[in-house]
Amino acid sequence: MDRPLSVSEVSLLIKNTLEGDPFLSRLYIIGEVSSFRLYPSGHCYFSLKDGQSLISCVMWASEARSLRYFPKEGDLIEARGRIGVYPARGSYQFVASSLHLAGQGEELLRLERLKAKLQAEGLFDPSRKKPLPRFPKSIAIIAGSGSAGMVDIVHNINLRWPLVNLLQIPSLVQGEGAPQALIEALKKAIALKPDLIILGRGGGAKEDLSAFNDEQLVRFASSLPIPFISCVGHEIDTTLIDFVSDKRVSTPTAAAIAAVPDKEEIYAFLDDSSYRLKKALESSLRGFKQKLEYLSLRPFFASPEAIYRDKEEKVSQLGDCLKLGYSHRLETLNAQRQRLGEKLETLNPKGVLGRGYSITYDENGKAVTALGQIKIGSRIKTELSGGIMESEVIAKEEK
Repeated sequence: MDRPLSVSEVSLLIKNTLEGDPFLSRLYIIGEVSSFRLYPSGHCYFSLKDGQSLISCVMWASEARSLRYFPKEGDLIEARGRIGVYPARGSYQFVASSLHLAGQGEELLRLERLKAKLQAEGLFDPSRKKPLPRFPKSIAIIAGSGSAGMVDIVHNINLRWPLVNLLQIPSLVQGEGAPQALIEALKKAIALKPDLIILGRGGGAKEDLSAFNDEQLVRFASSLPIPFISCVGHEIDTTLIDFVSDKRVSTPTAAAIAAVPDKEEIYAFLDDSSYRLKKALESSLRGFKQKLEYLSLRPFFASPEAIYRDKEEKVSQLGDCLKLGYSHRLETLNAQRQRLGEKLETLNPKGVLGRGYSITYDENGKAVTALGQIKIGSRIKTELSGGIMESEVIAKEEK
């Protein structure tokens, strides 16, 4: 190069060269922590060293907010990040994006793979989550025997809703045998048929919570027929058991709040409902009273018999009309009956006997109306006005 470079140009050249190198932009290093400082700005400054070298490191606040673990002096950690250059001083540093204790990288990778596997199988699907009962009658609590978490859950549930029956099931919550112990505790809970299960423990180091990431335990919990709440660790801690639980909370106290209603809130609700019901009834009574007072001013209620007075004369007139009509109809029917009687009497064949006529009957008692009905020698009866005579036909003559 023909011309000399300024210091700034050299620093910028170094910055572009180092930060533009793909290898240096994705580093994964291990070292011992020295002089770790968390500043009010949220940025973390520290150094990583081994037996021969030391490198300055920074972790910006945007990345540091996700830290669940803050390194201590002398910790052996693994860090992911890139090489960055500070041109103003001509110095380089390691810009970290994640930190964790050495040896945990493999475990975290395994955990992420298991999480992705279970999620792909649908075990974390929101549609699988069961609603929590509003007023549970019994709750099974699974936690460490005599642990502060167990005591806290029991105390706060009894404080909020003493009507519930609590079934305490102690279990190992950390260590090699914890996952199987928790599965057995869940089986005991299922056999007791509670309305709700609370599975939890207090906070602790990340490795202390590993039992709640056990695949067998997570699969068993995902198939529980009873809704359950998980409260494992602190707010920043999340285990796989939280993803299959029907409700995840961060503390034992929060579990009690999620599990049962607060009796004080129920009392307040009942008092408010009673007050509103009383006011509603009073308002209805006032409305009915006003309506009754309004109706009482109507003529009918002032003098109920008044509406019937003008009807009495009409009823009397209708009665007279009914009587008159009945009498007239009766007279008409009597006259009609008399005429029909006279006509019937006129048509009576026996009625003419008094005028000299007679009726002849054959041997069978049938009236003879034609000469052909009788034979010579047959016996006949003749009915006259005064009686009946019998005779024998000795001759007949047709006209």
